[in-house]
Amino acid sequence: MFREYKVKDVMNTEIVVVSPEEKIKSVARLMKDKNASEVLVAEDRKIKGIVTLRDIVYGIASNAKLQDPVLEIMTTELVTANKEEKLVDAVKRMREFNIGRLPVVDDDNNLVGIVTEKTLIKTIPSIVELLYEGSEICGEPAVNPGESMQEGICESCGNYSEMLREKNGLWLCETCWSEEE
Repeated sequence: MFREYKVKDVMNTEIVVVSPEEKIKSVARLMKDKNASEVLVAEDRKIKGIVTLRDIVYGIASNAKLQDPVLEIMTTELVTANKEEKLVDAVKRMREFNIGRLPVVDDDNNLVGIVTEKTLIKTIPSIVELLYEGSEICGEPAVNPGESMQEGICESCGNYSEMLREKNGLWLCETCWSEEE
């Protein structure tokens, strides 16, 4: 079920966008006013970079001036996601590149939103609830939110499973768990 979610299902479309020529000071003020931890830099809806609070601090510490254009401190080597791609693929890319935010583009490479760790944290409970409901509807053993699971060898049948669940002190695969009533 999780693999069916697309980036567009969770992306935030209320993004703060500035031009590359915007002054660092006005970008910092805008971030404060909008309570934003990042600002996307774009021209004609095409993303050029991203500025985070960290970029501003490091830029000023490296002698950037508040009146310099934001293009002097923005991150330009961007990792993006397409709004139609699977959410799980985008999350894997965030983990692979160790980044906390992913600008989202459409098929024409126009900026349309952003996915952040904060967005994902807000979304995960809803996804878990849908997974739980879906497993009950399909007749599969329901996994309760917060229930402990692990991968390994089933202590009843000896088969490997990625979804061992504990029951009566044993770690069991889905089949053995259902039979152990």
